[in-house]
This record gives sequence, C-alpha cells and structure tokens, in this order.
Amino acid sequence: MRTIAGSNPKSLHRIFSLFCIMVAATLTNPQTSLADWDWKAGFGGRNTPFGASGSAEIGYGQLLWGEAGPGKYLYGYIRPLVRYQGVGVVSRGDLGVDLNPVSFLNFRGGVRARYRMVGGFDTLDCGSSLCEGLITSPFAQSSILLGGLGFYFGAAYGWERLTHGDSSMRFAEEFSSLYGAPGTDSLVNADFMLGREIVGNWSTGLVWQRNWMLKLGSSNDFRGVFARNKWEKWSGLVGVGLYESSTRASSPVFFFQAEFQATPTLELN
Repeated sequence: MRTIAGSNPKSLHRIFSLFCIMVAATLTNPQTSLADWDWKAGFGGRNTPFGASGSAEIGYGQLLWGEAGPGKYLYGYIRPLVRYQGVGVVSRGDLGVDLNPVSFLNFRGGVRARYRMVGGFDTLDCGSSLCEGLITSPFAQSSILLGGLGFYFGAAYGWERLTHGDSSMRFAEEFSSLYGAPGTDSLVNADFMLGREIVGNWSTGLVWQRNWMLKLGSSNDFRGVFARNKWEKWSGLVGVGLYESSTRASSPVFFFQAEFQATPTLELN
C-alpha cells in the first residue's frame, strides 16, 4: 500500500528522529540561552520564469567549538531549523539540521514537503503533468563561503529525492520549473557566486545556477550579474541575466531578493 506521497516512511522517520535528538541535545546543553534562537524572513521574485515568494526561517544555534563574533570565523556549530517558503497556494516547508564543522562550511539535511493548490503555471504544461498535490523529499546540501581582499566566493550543491503520490504521469516542480519522472525523481542543483566589494556596503558580482532532474533529464541554467547592499539588519540584491531551459525558450531575466535578519545568528551572511 502506497504511503502519502509515496515516500519511504522509515527514511523520513530516521531523519525526523535525528532532528529531535539534535534539538534535545541543544536545548539541554547548560551553556545555551534564549539568545541562541535566531530567525529571518525574506521575499524575492523574478520575471522569467515568472514567480515570487516569501520565506521565514527559525533556528537554534549552538557552538561546538571556538568563539563567534564580528570578524571571527574559526568556530563550529550545530543548528536545528524550520523553514517555510511559498505564496499561499504553493507552499514548501523544511525540517532540517545545519552542521558546520567550521563557520564557512555548511552541511544541511532534513525532510521537505511541498503542497500545491493551484491548477496551472505559466511556465509548465499542466495538461500533461501533475501540477497539484503533495510532493515529499529527503534532502541534503552543502555550501562554502570564502572571502578576502575585498572578494567573496560562494558555492553550493544540493540533492533531493522528490516523490509524488500519483505515478500516472510526470509531475511538475514549480520552484525549479522542471518536470520529474512519474512517481519519483531526483532534483540536483548547483550554485556559484563570485563577488567584489566596491564602496560602502555595496558589492557586485557574477552568479551561475543550474538545476536538473536525474531521471527525466529536464534542466535549466541561469547566468547573470548582481548588485548587493547590506544595511543594519537588512540585505537586498538585484540582478539581470540569461535563463536557458529544456522546458521553454531562452530569455532574459530580472530578479530581486530582500532579507531581514531579525536576531543575531551563527550563520555567515
């Protein structure tokens, strides 16, 4: 008998159990305090494929070694987290754990669920693919952020195994704007960024992103330039570039993103 969304219940249970153990170990550590809680919120959008979404994340960070603070990078931490992203009719939630053996190297794993209540997308053919319903997935990702001499470099690689409960046809994944094979497919993404501080809190740089489905083979690429500014608890980014996809014709793209870091965090940003 197929479980909801066809996911492996044992695998999801193991990840959820690990999350609970991490939270319990962090909360019972005598060195923790209320200041270890952190949360942030953001909003972003793009014109191609057209879309916009808001996000919110809350985490509970605990130092494993070293000392954190302005200008300090030699420390490690663990951070259970909950994250939401969506626009109401399309929602995605994460339950995960960050493990940073050193501040600038991150490993994140957990479980993710998407629920779609919209009948169609401008960039995806919902007549020949499933655009509604629940998609679940375990996920894992890693990232690194380095900086020096006025430059900074970031790279990330992620994987998630998507499962839709209806295997009668391919399914659409709206955040990547790709199609997955009927039932189950694996979504992989890679991101690279190279930036240069120019004046004050402003910086500019290059970004490249690629998403692809392993079974069905659909993919897309984005290459662009951006400008970024940070002020107090806010950061904002705007950019332009070229979007190429196996699901639609190539086209120029404009994108923007804003984020509010409400409380101090052990994450580098």
